[in-house]
Amino acid sequence: MNKVIDTLLALLNGAQAADLQTGINDARGLHDAYTLEFASIMGLTVVTPPSSTPAPVSAVTVSNPGPSSVNLRATPDLNGVIVGSFVVNASATVLAQSVDGKWAQIEIPEKLGEKAWMLLQPVTLSGALDGIPVTTP
Repeated sequence: MNKVIDTLLALLNGAQAADLQTGINDARGLHDAYTLEFASIMGLTVVTPPSSTPAPVSAVTVSNPGPSSVNLRATPDLNGVIVGSFVVNASATVLAQSVDGKWAQIEIPEKLGEKAWMLLQPVTLSGALDGIPVTTP
């Protein structure tokens, strides 16, 4: 319980997200250890429920056959700020699609961890966007 309280106090005091996640993970670990110890004392068997992890979505990639680079934008809009370029022969995994299905969100190839939107009209998709989540910026 002390770990939970310490983590909540850290949240109130403006701790970094990584520190809060560490506190949450530590608290979960202590809770699990307590559960196992309590079950052992009581002569019970702990049964772990099956994972509720969703089935993986088939990956769809987008590639740029050319003849020129495609602008990557901060929002799925032709007036959105340009944040990068998708060069000829580049490819990336589609992370999400716009509500209208005309834009795809990808990770910027030269900026790992940063996402951007690209218009799908000038590029090629490896499959249908049916299983790709729809998101709004």
